Amino acid sequence: MPYVGWIEIPFKLAPNDSELLIPVLVLKGNQRQCPIIGFNVIEHLVLESMKDETNSGGNDAFLRAVKLAFPDLNGNNKALTFIKAVSEGQTHEYSVKTTNEKVTVPSRSSVFIECKV
Repeated sequence: MPYVGWIEIPFKLAPNDSELLIPVLVLKGNQRQCPIIGFNVIEHLVLESMKDETNSGGNDAFLRAVKLAFPDLNGNNKALTFIKAVSEGQTHEYSVKTTNEKVTVPSRSSVFIECKV
């Protein structure tokens, strides 16, 4: 996705949530109605909601917010499954294939790969 830069915008999943400043890509040309929210933002929201479990009704409110924000997660406990998957984290390593060599990128890290475009 070609972009010209990024900006920080205030974001909250539900009206009663606290606001986060999140990075959003500035695209060239076409405008999107809704920004693309990165996994790191979603993970932060889920983990913060887990901390608020002691708050009565906190999880129910977060579950409703997730269902409203992600309509495809309605029904059949999809929203709960999504929250559980995000909160458990990933411990896998992933391989990236380049034209010259195979590069392994450990989870929660980044690797510089020399390339030409």
